[in-house]
Amino acid sequence: MGIHFSHRVPVYASCRTQPGQNAPAVRVLLADDHGLYRQGLRQVCETQPDIEVIGEAKNGREAVQLALALRPDVILMDIKMPILDGIQATTQITEQAPEIGVIILTVYRDPQHILEALQAGARAHLLKDISEDTLLQVVRAVARGEALIDSQVTGLLLERFRYISQAQVGLQGRL
Repeated sequence: MGIHFSHRVPVYASCRTQPGQNAPAVRVLLADDHGLYRQGLRQVCETQPDIEVIGEAKNGREAVQLALALRPDVILMDIKMPILDGIQATTQITEQAPEIGVIILTVYRDPQHILEALQAGARAHLLKDISEDTLLQVVRAVARGEALIDSQVTGLLLERFRYISQAQVGLQGRL
């Protein structure tokens, strides 16, 4: 499974180090309505000396509140949660704290969900069946200010764009 590093966004002070300094731990907030999944994410992250889980949210509203209070470097955000879904929570977070990198984690391969996540300000979209190594690589990359999309997701987006382009050509032909 490949990852496409497609764009770099500004890296803010919490993620920067000066030459000769040790890098601070990447501060991560977990947001998922399934406790067992959050626990698994926490265990994966806590095996790494450079990643620190600073909070957990079980719904989108909690994710927004904790993100604004704790100012994590990265949020691992489920797309479907009660009270406020991951897309709405991401929109609110990125509007108020654009320095926070949101990674959407989902089981949905639907291009519409992916587009909505990216439009909301997510810096990455990953399917939940990724490996631990890939997840950790993406967390670190987003903390550095990179935006990326899983190669499977990229294929889905390309199909969607082709469909939209063909539809637009069809409409122009009718005019």
